[in-house]
Amino acid sequence: MLRPDARAASSSSSRRRRPRAWTWATTWATACGLALLCSTGCARTHLFYDARELRHEPLKDHQKDDLQALLAGRLKDRRVVRVDNAGRQRVVDTSRAGLGRLSLAELGALWLATSTGDQGGESDLRVRTGPRSVPVTVTIALDGSVVVHSGGREADPDEGPLLSEGEIRDQYRLKTTLPGQWKENERRALAQALSLLSPAELDVVRGLGFERRAKPADGDPDKAALYALQGCRGTISLYSSGVRSDRYRFVGDPTTPRSAVLHSLLHEMGHAFERDAARDAYCAAGRTSGARRNELIERGNALGRDSPMLRAFLAVKAGEPGPTDYADASPHEAFAESFALFHMDPDALRRALPRVHAWFKDGGHERAAKAPPGS
Repeated sequence: MLRPDARAASSSSSRRRRPRAWTWATTWATACGLALLCSTGCARTHLFYDARELRHEPLKDHQKDDLQALLAGRLKDRRVVRVDNAGRQRVVDTSRAGLGRLSLAELGALWLATSTGDQGGESDLRVRTGPRSVPVTVTIALDGSVVVHSGGREADPDEGPLLSEGEIRDQYRLKTTLPGQWKENERRALAQALSLLSPAELDVVRGLGFERRAKPADGDPDKAALYALQGCRGTISLYSSGVRSDRYRFVGDPTTPRSAVLHSLLHEMGHAFERDAARDAYCAAGRTSGARRNELIERGNALGRDSPMLRAFLAVKAGEPGPTDYADASPHEAFAESFALFHMDPDALRRALPRVHAWFKDGGHERAAKAPPGS
Protein backbone atom coordinates (compact mmCIF):
# COMPACT_ATOMS: atom_id res chain seq x y z
CA MET A 1 0.00 0.00 0.00
CA LEU A 2 1.26 3.45 -0.89
CA ARG A 3 1.90 5.80 1.97
CA PRO A 4 -0.06 9.06 1.85
CA ASP A 5 3.12 10.95 2.66
CA ALA A 6 5.25 9.47 -0.14
CA ARG A 7 8.10 11.82 -1.04
CA ALA A 8 10.49 12.10 -3.93
CA ALA A 9 13.93 10.97 -2.94
CA SER A 10 16.30 13.94 -2.93
CA SER A 11 19.23 12.60 -4.94
CA SER A 12 22.52 14.10 -6.00
CA SER A 13 25.56 12.91 -7.89
CA SER A 14 28.84 14.74 -7.89
CA ARG A 15 32.12 14.55 -9.72
CA ARG A 16 35.17 14.69 -7.48
CA ARG A 17 38.58 15.92 -8.48
CA ARG A 18 41.42 13.44 -8.07
CA PRO A 19 44.32 15.66 -6.99
CA ARG A 20 47.76 14.25 -6.42
CA ALA A 21 50.74 16.46 -5.67
CA TRP A 22 54.22 15.73 -6.93
CA THR A 23 57.38 17.66 -6.14
CA TRP A 24 60.82 17.07 -7.50
CA ALA A 25 62.04 16.06 -4.06
CA THR A 26 59.33 13.48 -3.36
CA THR A 27 59.73 11.63 -6.66
CA TRP A 28 63.48 11.73 -7.15
CA ALA A 29 64.38 8.09 -7.58
CA THR A 30 64.59 6.10 -4.41
CA ALA A 31 64.05 2.41 -4.83
CA CYS A 32 61.73 2.30 -1.83
CA GLY A 33 59.55 5.13 -3.12
CA LEU A 34 59.18 3.64 -6.58
CA ALA A 35 58.34 0.25 -5.14
CA LEU A 36 55.59 1.82 -3.01
CA LEU A 37 54.08 3.59 -6.01
CA CYS A 38 54.21 0.44 -8.10
CA SER A 39 52.56 -1.65 -5.43
CA THR A 40 49.33 0.35 -5.76
CA GLY A 41 49.05 0.56 -9.53
CA CYS A 42 51.14 -1.87 -11.51
CA ALA A 43 48.66 -4.72 -11.22
CA ARG A 44 46.04 -3.06 -13.46
CA THR A 45 44.68 -5.35 -16.12
CA HIS A 46 42.58 -2.81 -18.03
CA LEU A 47 42.94 0.38 -20.02
CA PHE A 48 41.59 3.58 -18.50
CA TYR A 49 41.54 7.36 -18.73
CA ASP A 50 43.53 8.92 -15.90
CA ALA A 51 41.65 12.02 -14.74
CA ARG A 52 43.83 12.72 -11.72
CA GLU A 53 45.43 16.13 -11.30
CA LEU A 54 49.19 15.62 -11.05
CA ARG A 55 50.10 18.82 -9.27
CA HIS A 56 53.66 20.09 -9.56
CA GLU A 57 55.75 23.21 -9.32
CA PRO A 58 56.84 24.81 -12.62
CA LEU A 59 59.80 22.98 -14.12
CA LYS A 60 63.03 24.86 -14.80
CA ASP A 61 65.53 24.42 -17.64
CA HIS A 62 68.27 23.42 -15.23
CA GLN A 63 66.22 20.36 -14.19
CA LYS A 64 66.26 18.85 -17.67
CA ASP A 65 69.46 16.87 -17.17
CA ASP A 66 68.16 15.41 -13.92
CA LEU A 67 64.90 14.45 -15.61
CA GLN A 68 66.83 12.67 -18.35
CA ALA A 69 68.80 10.71 -15.77
CA LEU A 70 65.69 9.73 -13.80
CA LEU A 71 63.69 8.72 -16.86
CA ALA A 72 66.56 6.74 -18.38
CA GLY A 73 66.20 4.43 -15.39
CA ARG A 74 62.39 4.32 -15.38
CA LEU A 75 62.06 3.77 -19.11
CA LYS A 76 64.87 1.27 -19.54
CA ASP A 77 63.81 -1.60 -21.82
CA ARG A 78 60.46 0.08 -22.50
CA ARG A 79 59.34 1.20 -25.95
CA VAL A 80 58.65 4.94 -26.08
CA VAL A 81 57.15 6.65 -29.12
CA ARG A 82 56.87 10.40 -29.66
CA VAL A 83 54.03 11.74 -31.83
CA ASP A 84 54.52 15.20 -33.33
CA ASN A 85 51.86 17.73 -34.26
CA ALA A 86 51.54 16.27 -37.76
CA GLY A 87 50.88 12.80 -36.37
CA ARG A 88 54.29 11.44 -37.31
CA GLN A 89 55.69 8.83 -34.95
CA ARG A 90 59.30 8.38 -33.89
CA VAL A 91 60.75 5.79 -31.54
CA VAL A 92 62.61 7.54 -28.72
CA ASP A 93 66.07 6.48 -27.65
CA THR A 94 65.55 6.08 -23.89
CA SER A 95 69.19 6.50 -22.96
CA ARG A 96 70.05 9.58 -20.96
CA ALA A 97 71.51 11.25 -24.04
CA GLY A 98 68.67 10.14 -26.31
CA LEU A 99 66.03 11.58 -23.99
CA GLY A 100 67.71 14.94 -24.40
CA ARG A 101 65.97 15.25 -27.77
CA LEU A 102 62.64 15.65 -25.97
CA SER A 103 61.45 19.03 -24.75
CA LEU A 104 61.35 19.98 -21.07
CA ALA A 105 57.55 19.69 -21.13
CA GLU A 106 57.66 16.21 -22.68
CA LEU A 107 60.20 15.05 -20.11
CA GLY A 108 58.06 16.56 -17.36
CA ALA A 109 54.97 14.76 -18.63
CA LEU A 110 56.80 11.43 -18.71
CA TRP A 111 58.08 12.06 -15.19
CA LEU A 112 54.57 12.83 -13.90
CA ALA A 113 52.79 9.97 -15.69
CA THR A 114 55.33 7.34 -14.67
CA SER A 115 55.42 8.60 -11.07
CA THR A 116 51.96 7.15 -10.41
CA GLY A 117 53.20 3.60 -10.93
CA ASP A 118 50.11 2.79 -13.02
CA GLN A 119 50.02 1.14 -16.41
CA GLY A 120 47.17 1.23 -18.89
CA GLY A 121 46.33 4.91 -18.40
CA GLU A 122 46.00 7.92 -20.69
CA SER A 123 46.87 11.24 -19.02
CA ASP A 124 46.14 14.67 -20.49
CA LEU A 125 48.59 16.84 -18.58
CA ARG A 126 49.30 20.53 -18.45
CA VAL A 127 53.01 20.62 -17.72
CA ARG A 128 53.97 23.88 -16.10
CA THR A 129 57.22 25.27 -17.42
CA GLY A 130 56.60 28.90 -16.51
CA PRO A 131 53.62 31.22 -16.12
CA ARG A 132 51.63 29.09 -18.56
CA SER A 133 51.73 25.41 -19.46
CA VAL A 134 52.27 22.96 -22.30
CA PRO A 135 49.57 20.33 -23.02
CA VAL A 136 51.01 16.82 -23.32
CA THR A 137 49.22 13.46 -23.55
CA VAL A 138 51.02 10.41 -22.18
CA THR A 139 49.54 6.97 -22.84
CA ILE A 140 51.01 3.95 -21.07
CA ALA A 141 49.98 0.55 -22.41
CA LEU A 142 49.48 -2.49 -20.21
CA ASP A 143 52.83 -3.85 -21.42
CA GLY A 144 54.54 -0.67 -20.21
CA SER A 145 55.19 0.87 -23.62
CA VAL A 146 54.64 4.63 -23.77
CA VAL A 147 53.37 7.17 -26.30
CA VAL A 148 53.98 10.87 -25.66
CA HIS A 149 52.14 13.47 -27.75
CA SER A 150 52.87 17.14 -27.12
CA GLY A 151 50.94 20.20 -28.18
CA GLY A 152 54.40 21.66 -28.70
CA ARG A 153 53.73 25.14 -27.33
CA GLU A 154 52.55 26.91 -24.24
CA ALA A 155 48.81 27.28 -24.53
CA ASP A 156 45.70 28.10 -22.58
CA PRO A 157 42.61 25.93 -23.14
CA ASP A 158 41.07 26.27 -26.59
CA GLU A 159 39.26 29.56 -26.46
CA GLY A 160 36.42 29.11 -28.89
CA PRO A 161 33.61 31.66 -29.01
CA LEU A 162 32.88 33.66 -25.87
CA LEU A 163 29.15 34.02 -25.34
CA SER A 164 27.36 36.15 -22.79
CA GLU A 165 24.88 34.55 -20.41
CA GLY A 166 22.01 35.79 -22.55
CA GLU A 167 23.59 34.44 -25.74
CA ILE A 168 24.12 31.01 -24.13
CA ARG A 169 20.50 30.93 -23.00
CA ASP A 170 19.23 32.00 -26.41
CA GLN A 171 21.47 29.75 -28.51
CA TYR A 172 20.74 26.61 -26.52
CA ARG A 173 17.22 27.62 -25.43
CA LEU A 174 17.95 27.18 -21.74
CA LYS A 175 14.92 27.70 -19.55
CA THR A 176 16.63 29.34 -16.57
CA THR A 177 19.18 32.01 -15.77
CA LEU A 178 22.77 31.20 -14.72
CA PRO A 179 23.04 32.21 -11.05
CA GLY A 180 26.47 32.95 -9.60
CA GLN A 181 29.63 34.62 -10.86
CA TRP A 182 30.54 32.82 -14.08
CA LYS A 183 33.96 33.88 -15.37
CA GLU A 184 34.67 34.07 -19.08
CA ASN A 185 36.45 30.70 -19.28
CA GLU A 186 33.62 29.06 -17.34
CA ARG A 187 30.93 30.43 -19.65
CA ARG A 188 33.03 29.29 -22.58
CA ALA A 189 33.29 25.77 -21.14
CA LEU A 190 29.54 25.64 -20.52
CA ALA A 191 28.82 26.73 -24.10
CA GLN A 192 31.28 24.14 -25.45
CA ALA A 193 29.71 21.38 -23.34
CA LEU A 194 26.24 22.26 -24.61
CA SER A 195 27.52 22.39 -28.21
CA LEU A 196 28.76 18.79 -27.95
CA LEU A 197 25.34 17.36 -27.08
CA SER A 198 23.00 15.71 -29.55
CA PRO A 199 19.52 17.23 -30.02
CA ALA A 200 17.98 14.53 -27.79
CA GLU A 201 20.57 15.11 -25.05
CA LEU A 202 20.20 18.87 -25.27
CA ASP A 203 16.44 18.55 -25.02
CA VAL A 204 16.92 17.02 -21.56
CA VAL A 205 19.65 19.38 -20.40
CA ARG A 206 18.04 22.67 -21.43
CA GLY A 207 15.42 22.22 -18.72
CA LEU A 208 18.03 22.14 -15.94
CA GLY A 209 19.32 24.92 -13.76
CA PHE A 210 23.02 25.83 -13.94
CA GLU A 211 24.68 27.48 -10.96
CA ARG A 212 28.20 28.70 -10.24
CA ARG A 213 29.08 28.39 -6.56
CA ALA A 214 32.30 28.91 -4.66
CA LYS A 215 31.99 25.64 -2.73
CA PRO A 216 29.43 22.92 -2.00
CA ALA A 217 27.21 23.07 1.04
CA ASP A 218 29.12 20.22 2.70
CA GLY A 219 32.43 22.08 2.24
CA ASP A 220 34.08 19.16 0.39
CA PRO A 221 37.21 20.75 -1.19
CA ASP A 222 37.49 18.10 -3.91
CA LYS A 223 33.90 18.21 -5.17
CA ALA A 224 34.14 19.66 -8.67
CA ALA A 225 30.44 19.79 -9.60
CA LEU A 226 27.09 18.37 -8.57
CA TYR A 227 23.84 17.29 -10.18
CA ALA A 228 21.00 17.54 -7.67
CA LEU A 229 17.46 16.35 -8.37
CA GLN A 230 14.91 17.65 -5.90
CA GLY A 231 11.47 16.68 -7.06
CA CYS A 232 10.94 18.05 -10.54
CA ARG A 233 13.89 20.45 -10.40
CA GLY A 234 17.31 19.34 -11.61
CA THR A 235 20.32 21.61 -11.05
CA ILE A 236 23.99 21.39 -12.05
CA SER A 237 26.33 23.32 -9.77
CA LEU A 238 29.92 24.08 -10.77
CA TYR A 239 32.34 24.71 -7.88
CA SER A 240 35.65 26.55 -7.75
CA SER A 241 37.55 23.31 -7.17
CA GLY A 242 36.29 22.05 -10.53
CA VAL A 243 37.57 25.16 -12.26
CA ARG A 244 41.03 24.85 -10.70
CA SER A 245 41.57 21.54 -12.50
CA ASP A 246 42.44 23.58 -15.62
CA ARG A 247 45.81 24.33 -14.04
CA TYR A 248 47.01 20.73 -14.37
CA ARG A 249 44.70 19.03 -16.89
CA PHE A 250 43.11 19.52 -20.29
CA VAL A 251 40.78 17.34 -22.35
CA GLY A 252 40.85 16.33 -26.00
CA ASP A 253 43.77 16.60 -28.39
CA PRO A 254 46.97 18.29 -27.09
CA THR A 255 47.24 20.29 -30.32
CA THR A 256 43.81 21.83 -29.65
CA PRO A 257 43.40 21.47 -25.87
CA ARG A 258 40.06 22.12 -24.26
CA SER A 259 39.25 23.15 -20.72
CA ALA A 260 39.12 20.38 -18.10
CA VAL A 261 35.96 22.08 -16.81
CA LEU A 262 34.23 20.31 -19.71
CA HIS A 263 34.76 17.02 -17.90
CA SER A 264 32.91 18.17 -14.79
CA LEU A 265 30.03 19.74 -16.71
CA LEU A 266 29.56 16.83 -19.12
CA HIS A 267 29.75 14.35 -16.26
CA GLU A 268 26.85 16.05 -14.48
CA MET A 269 24.91 16.32 -17.74
CA GLY A 270 25.37 12.57 -18.04
CA HIS A 271 23.75 12.11 -14.63
CA ALA A 272 20.86 14.30 -15.71
CA PHE A 273 20.35 12.33 -18.92
CA GLU A 274 20.48 8.96 -17.15
CA ARG A 275 18.00 10.11 -14.49
CA ASP A 276 15.62 11.94 -16.80
CA ALA A 277 12.99 9.21 -16.49
CA ALA A 278 12.97 9.72 -12.71
CA ARG A 279 12.63 13.47 -13.18
CA ASP A 280 9.73 12.98 -15.59
CA ALA A 281 7.91 10.89 -12.98
CA TYR A 282 8.47 13.53 -10.30
CA CYS A 283 7.25 16.28 -12.61
CA ALA A 284 4.14 14.29 -13.44
CA ALA A 285 3.55 13.76 -9.71
CA GLY A 286 3.55 17.49 -9.20
CA ARG A 287 0.63 17.85 -11.59
CA THR A 288 -1.67 15.41 -9.77
CA SER A 289 -2.64 14.39 -6.24
CA GLY A 290 -3.69 11.51 -4.06
CA ALA A 291 -2.82 7.91 -4.80
CA ARG A 292 -1.72 8.71 -8.35
CA ARG A 293 0.75 11.27 -7.03
CA ASN A 294 2.19 8.74 -4.58
CA GLU A 295 2.47 6.13 -7.32
CA LEU A 296 4.40 8.50 -9.55
CA ILE A 297 6.74 9.52 -6.73
CA GLU A 298 7.52 5.88 -5.94
CA ARG A 299 8.16 5.27 -9.63
CA GLY A 300 10.54 8.21 -9.74
CA ASN A 301 12.39 6.91 -6.68
CA ALA A 302 12.75 3.47 -8.30
CA LEU A 303 13.91 4.91 -11.62
CA GLY A 304 16.48 7.05 -9.83
CA ARG A 305 18.01 3.87 -8.47
CA ASP A 306 17.70 1.67 -11.55
CA SER A 307 16.55 2.97 -14.93
CA PRO A 308 16.21 1.14 -18.28
CA MET A 309 19.08 3.30 -19.54
CA LEU A 310 21.37 2.24 -16.70
CA ARG A 311 20.49 -1.43 -17.24
CA ALA A 312 21.19 -1.14 -20.97
CA PHE A 313 24.53 0.56 -20.27
CA LEU A 314 25.58 -2.12 -17.78
CA ALA A 315 24.64 -4.86 -20.23
CA VAL A 316 26.96 -3.34 -22.83
CA LYS A 317 29.70 -2.67 -20.28
CA ALA A 318 29.44 -6.37 -19.40
CA GLY A 319 31.31 -6.26 -16.11
CA GLU A 320 34.35 -4.41 -17.44
CA PRO A 321 35.96 -1.84 -15.11
CA GLY A 322 34.90 1.77 -15.60
CA PRO A 323 36.82 4.06 -17.97
CA THR A 324 38.21 6.09 -15.03
CA ASP A 325 38.98 5.35 -11.40
CA TYR A 326 35.98 7.42 -10.30
CA ALA A 327 33.70 5.43 -12.60
CA ASP A 328 34.09 2.42 -10.32
CA ALA A 329 32.35 4.25 -7.46
CA SER A 330 28.91 3.12 -8.71
CA PRO A 331 27.06 2.20 -11.91
CA HIS A 332 25.68 5.76 -12.05
CA GLU A 333 29.21 7.20 -11.94
CA ALA A 334 30.36 4.74 -14.60
CA PHE A 335 27.60 5.97 -16.91
CA ALA A 336 28.35 9.65 -16.23
CA GLU A 337 32.10 9.23 -16.81
CA SER A 338 31.46 7.29 -20.02
CA PHE A 339 28.99 9.94 -21.20
CA ALA A 340 31.54 12.68 -20.52
CA LEU A 341 34.39 10.86 -22.25
CA PHE A 342 32.27 10.07 -25.29
CA HIS A 343 31.69 13.77 -25.84
CA MET A 344 34.99 15.32 -24.79
CA ASP A 345 37.47 12.61 -25.89
CA PRO A 346 35.76 9.79 -27.79
CA ASP A 347 39.07 8.16 -28.70
CA ALA A 348 39.84 7.76 -24.98
CA LEU A 349 36.52 5.99 -24.40
CA ARG A 350 37.05 3.81 -27.50
CA ARG A 351 40.45 2.79 -26.13
CA ALA A 352 39.14 1.93 -22.65
CA LEU A 353 35.68 0.51 -23.46
CA PRO A 354 35.19 -0.04 -27.20
CA ARG A 355 31.74 -1.64 -26.82
CA VAL A 356 30.48 1.24 -24.69
CA HIS A 357 31.86 3.75 -27.19
CA ALA A 358 30.05 1.96 -30.02
CA TRP A 359 26.82 1.95 -27.97
CA PHE A 360 26.92 5.70 -27.46
CA LYS A 361 27.93 6.34 -31.08
CA ASP A 362 25.02 4.23 -32.31
CA GLY A 363 22.59 6.16 -30.10
CA GLY A 364 21.99 3.26 -27.73
CA HIS A 365 21.57 5.59 -24.76
CA GLU A 366 18.99 7.66 -26.63
CA ARG A 367 16.98 4.58 -27.54
CA ALA A 368 17.17 3.38 -23.94
CA ALA A 369 15.80 6.75 -22.83
CA LYS A 370 12.60 5.98 -24.74
CA ALA A 371 12.18 2.50 -23.29
CA PRO A 372 9.17 1.89 -20.99
CA PRO A 373 10.09 2.18 -17.29
CA GLY A 374 9.61 -1.55 -16.63
CA SER A 375 11.77 -2.76 -19.52
